Formats: sequence, structure tokens, C-alpha cells
Amino acid sequence: MTSQEVVDYINMRFKQGGCDLRGLCYELFQLILSPDLDNDGIKCDNMSCIIIKLASKDSLLYGTPSESHSSGSIA
Repeated sequence: MTSQEVVDYINMRFKQGGCDLRGLCYELFQLILSPDLDNDGIKCDNMSCIIIKLASKDSLLYGTPSESHSSGSIA
């Protein structure tokens, strides 16, 4: 996937709703990582995913609950 394809995928999933950031990272890795190690390292490398979800102006004004800011790794 290109960087733009990743952005488009994440935007699509946000618009569909019901996805947490950790789950979204997991989904993304399931799409892009190779299922086997016989690809000369292609799509088998260590990968990191950082998704930053900015709060909307309304949620800041009216105190809409936001997602947890806890960090964690996906294994």
C-alpha cells in the first residue's frame, strides 16, 4: 500500500464508525503483512503504525468523551 492508500483506508474506517485505534492498526497490519516469510523479506519487515486522531472543536467545547489515551503494542 502507498502512504495515500493507508490514509484513505483509515479515513474510510473512521467514517464507518465503531473502530478503535488499536483495532484499526491491527486491521491495517493484517492487510499489508505477508502471511508467510518466503518473500525475501518483502512485507515481512518490522512495521510500526501511529494514528493520531485529533479532537473536533465541538468535542473540546462540549466535553464529548474521547478514546482512551493509553498506549499499547499489538503483538
